[in-house]
Amino acid sequence: MSGKEFIGSIAISIIAIGVMTLFVMPQLYPVIQTGIDDTQTDISDLQSDVENIQSDIADLQAESNGIVLQIKYKEFYSPAQILDDDIGSYIPIPDTELSITVQNNSRLAVIFSGRYSIGLDDSLGHDKVAFNISMNINDSTGKLVGRRQTRISYYPDGPLSDRLEISGILYLDYVTNPLNEGTYTVSLSWISLYDQVDTTYLVLTSTPANFPRSLRLIEYAS
Repeated sequence: MSGKEFIGSIAISIIAIGVMTLFVMPQLYPVIQTGIDDTQTDISDLQSDVENIQSDIADLQAESNGIVLQIKYKEFYSPAQILDDDIGSYIPIPDTELSITVQNNSRLAVIFSGRYSIGLDDSLGHDKVAFNISMNINDSTGKLVGRRQTRISYYPDGPLSDRLEISGILYLDYVTNPLNEGTYTVSLSWISLYDQVDTTYLVLTSTPANFPRSLRLIEYAS
């Protein structure tokens, strides 16, 4: 390649980069910025979740004069989904269970957190959508010794023009009364309250960014 050809190829490359910067990047920018904004929102939500957990642990340590006996923690990455026609009785949330063996007269603090998405079909109309979620603490015989419940719901003002998905952070905590020595299991279950459209759902799952749901069990002296 001659010197003139080499200089000409450089000039063409510079012109091509300039054209991309002028015409292509302005079109890509909203897409890139939207992705950045979504990621920043996810990071902010997770930071808030971590701060809540740290605050709860600090409160528990203060209540027990700082005597925390043990902490068990587990993350769950498998998908879990319930449809709006899953009514009638609570069903277990799959792969969301953790056991712990405690000393006599200990108390147990339980913290659950995870990202959820509720999907709404565009044929929903004015119908209500609601799911109850229960965090259950049972002893080795299956007896319920504690429970915390919440509800995720949507009540439309009018028909939807398109499918809609709403996401958020689900956070539950509970502290038991003093327990007998033994093994206790924490699990979660859920139920749909309204049978409306089969394609309406609630999901607890990991996303492409690997956001898991988690259980943290803290035994401390009462």
